[in-house]
Amino acid sequence: MKNKTLISDLRKQKGLTQEKLAELTGLNVRTIQRLESGEDASLETLRSIAVALDVEVIELFESVSSKERMDEIESFSVEQRLQATQRKAEQKFYSVFNIGFLCFMILLAVFVNLIKSDFYQEVFGVLWLSFFLLGIFLLKYLRLSWWEIRLIKKYPLTSDISFDKKKNGKVLWWNDQHARPIMLIFWGAIIPAIFILKYALHLF
Repeated sequence: MKNKTLISDLRKQKGLTQEKLAELTGLNVRTIQRLESGEDASLETLRSIAVALDVEVIELFESVSSKERMDEIESFSVEQRLQATQRKAEQKFYSVFNIGFLCFMILLAVFVNLIKSDFYQEVFGVLWLSFFLLGIFLLKYLRLSWWEIRLIKKYPLTSDISFDKKKNGKVLWWNDQHARPIMLIFWGAIIPAIFILKYALHLF
């Protein structure tokens, strides 16, 4: 008895061809065809399909050939869901750390602005700018070279999952393709430019 899958329906809902789904998952078209016809596959293969279709593994099936296999798939889905929840919680911690750094830099900027001596204000302004730019670079470097790798190793079932979207499919504003460049320009160019104009060129 074969499995009864929903892969074909889910794929069509996403507007994907079998060839495109194969490309997204790193599988071959023949594998996609076998899965859609109800043949079984490894949990890792099913996970790749589920990630590409933005569903849980259990949601790929209408019915499974055996109760043991269904229990295995359900356990896998539960574990993946748990790991995803834990990973998102740790990602939020890193976001809080980033916000903390920005708040600290704003407070430090206020302190620099209160310095009465033009000479010391200029010196501390340059130091603030250097620390600000270095801090942004280090935060991004640590996230890409250490933090994300650590999370993937700790939660392997979430390695291919994107956490940039909400469940309703709307992109979070700070991950929007238009908003992110604006934020990068603001923090990476406008803020430093203001300090250069104020403390180096004394234009205001």
